[in-house]
Amino acid sequence: MEKLSEIEVEYFEKIWHGDAQGFSASMLADEYNYLQVMRLNLDMHRITPARVIGTGYKGNTRRMAEEYLDEGIEATREALATRGRSNLCNISNVALHLSRAAAA
Repeated sequence: MEKLSEIEVEYFEKIWHGDAQGFSASMLADEYNYLQVMRLNLDMHRITPARVIGTGYKGNTRRMAEEYLDEGIEATREALATRGRSNLCNISNVALHLSRAAAA
């Protein structure tokens, strides 16, 4: 990962603390907990794979739902570990902020 500019770091921190648009620490923690509960409920057969991935899929839908949740859990875990700097929405919001600042 390339080194971030001071402006980028500052804006990521604003997002992290909920002072700018994006996924803050509390939002990412909530998402992580939600995905963990969904995975547990799927494992315990409290919910069906359709509840996770929707209907209309053929094949091993349980495995598809497990993979979907596992990928989401891993991406959210990484976003928490990087203070939101690996979250694609946050990256996009920082880029938009920089382009608007450059145009001003």
